[in-house]
Parts: sequence; C-alpha cells; structure tokens
Amino acid sequence: MRSPIPLLIPLIALMLGVSSLYISISSRKEARAAIITEQEFNKRLDLALAKKEEEYVASLYPKMESIYRGILKPYKTPEKKPKTFKELFAPMIQIIDSMTAQ
Repeated sequence: MRSPIPLLIPLIALMLGVSSLYISISSRKEARAAIITEQEFNKRLDLALAKKEEEYVASLYPKMESIYRGILKPYKTPEKKPKTFKELFAPMIQIIDSMTAQ
C-alpha cells in the first residue's frame, strides 16, 4: 500500500493556491472601493488645510492682537475672531500701508 504523504503535498499546494487566489480577488475589490477621485481628494485636502489654518490663526491671534494694540493707537478689536491668515494680518497690512504713505 502507498503512503498518503505524496498525495497530501499536492493537495496542500492546491489549497494554498486557491486560497491565495481568493484573497487576491477579494483584496482587489476592496482596493477599488477605497479609490477616491481627484476632486474628492482636493476637497478633503482643502478642508484639512482650512482646519489647520484656523488652528494656527487661533494660536497666533492673542500675540498679534497685542502687537496691533501697541502699534495702532486707535486699535479696534474685531467683532469676531479671525479664522484665516488674511483676516489675521489685515491690520498688519494697514500698518505697512501707513508706513509707506509717510
């Protein structure tokens, strides 16, 4: 009678091959589902950058406000806190403009 071991090795190899094929196909489907469009990527990037900008502006605002109070004599505190760099540095542009006008 023949030993079952020589038949067992090809059977294990076949099972491994079929399971690796299944894993490959299923992971490919998941990868396709995870792909985002360039538009969606840009939208996510813009949102992340806007959030980061808002955090930086919030941390810089107290320092910049004290500088503005020292330089601009009738400094008027904004009604709402700035959320963008453009809003934060608007008084600084005003200071520079007044320096160049003199």
